[in-house]
Amino acid sequence: MSIATQIINNNCLPFPKILQLEITDRCPFNCPQCYRMSLADEDADINRLKSLISYAKDRGTTQIVLNGGEPLLYKHIEELLGFLSQINIHVNCFSSGYGLTDEIIKYLHNPFFNYCVSLNGSNKAINNLSRCGFEYAISAMSILKSNDIPFGIHWVARHDNILDLPNLVSLLETKGATFISIGSNKLTHKREIDSPLSDDDFKELVRLISDYSGPIKIFIENCFPELSWHLGLELKSRFSGCGAGRTMCHITTDFRYAPCTHLHYYEEYPSIEEYWTDSHMLESIRKRNVHDTESCFNCELINNCKMCFAASNESYNNPNVGILGCKVNSIKVGGRNHEV
Repeated sequence: MSIATQIINNNCLPFPKILQLEITDRCPFNCPQCYRMSLADEDADINRLKSLISYAKDRGTTQIVLNGGEPLLYKHIEELLGFLSQINIHVNCFSSGYGLTDEIIKYLHNPFFNYCVSLNGSNKAINNLSRCGFEYAISAMSILKSNDIPFGIHWVARHDNILDLPNLVSLLETKGATFISIGSNKLTHKREIDSPLSDDDFKELVRLISDYSGPIKIFIENCFPELSWHLGLELKSRFSGCGAGRTMCHITTDFRYAPCTHLHYYEEYPSIEEYWTDSHMLESIRKRNVHDTESCFNCELINNCKMCFAASNESYNNPNVGILGCKVNSIKVGGRNHEV
């Protein structure tokens, strides 16, 4: 049986719903938590990029994620945003806030656009433990608010910022943010996890989220299903949890393909379609078998595990098993077991 005919059986869409586009390698910062091992001055070819997006949209892609580098430093950013505005496709832009200009602002008055500021702390000292450019993030939020453009932030849960979460949410309320997207802590460019969560950190995170009842919407990223689980959110859908190689793929500035931004198995194919159906790497991660991992044997999610493939790779040098330090069984907390 060909890989293509097995896609549905492997709980994968016939074509990626989400494309993560690395449109530029340019970035003014060197953030401690960044997963990129090197940055340069490379930009994706704009004509090839537009052709790829049109091709993908016609085949079922509904969401484009713009990242980099700093996506606002892409030398064709206005042309790209104008093009995306015309084809009515959902766009998520993850940005430090650096490079946000009046020329770019005019493209963000679009219901299909979602601007997400990267911010890990309510003050410069905490933020700078993992991310640079605090002043640009604060400035960007003020600019977006003054222009009546809805926005949110992307926050990575770490040992060094867990207790700051209430202060950060208060800051977001005053700045006019509408949501916070919470992501898991992954390998840095040094190939290590910096400031990982302890069990106590995780319990506190679940408690803080559970207790919050303010106006800021809190979203848990698909790459953090163990947090969703402890908050009482169901993971029964075949497309819940990590979507790498199942619902989404990543494309670099030189148009190589990978399952996601954090899973660095780069491959070259003539088209997205051929990558999606013919890649043996994707075939491998679609056959996740946590039964091979001793720590997963007694887990109630063993037949429905959708943990982060990148985290699996970090734990076992294999993306399709479980993860070390998984919090599903190691602690009792939150929506599943209220023992905080």
